[in-house]
Amino acid sequence: MKTENQKIAGQYRQGDVLIERVDVAPTGESEPKTKITLAEGEVTGHSHVLECGSVPADWWKEERVAVVKAPAQVTHQEHATVSLMPGPHRITRQREYTPEGLINVAD
Repeated sequence: MKTENQKIAGQYRQGDVLIERVDVAPTGESEPKTKITLAEGEVTGHSHVLECGSVPADWWKEERVAVVKAPAQVTHQEHATVSLMPGPHRITRQREYTPEGLINVAD
């Protein structure tokens, strides 16, 4: 069963992944990719994947920013697909505090 995603102007949430439209992309060298794994599920093995088709996005892994150059989709086996328009997008993985430290939320 695919669950709904939340959308606020310029923001999209797909499970434990937040995608935000940003004004400026990082500078420096990026890696062009047509498929970017944004988060991998530790329990299910499912993944949040940015699929760009034949037009690669510029990906800054350390900054977790993708500049989408053509309409693209974020897919996941248990969530509805998120459609992204061209432009820079920051990817944030939801985290939670524990007494041992911050951990990624398992999706």
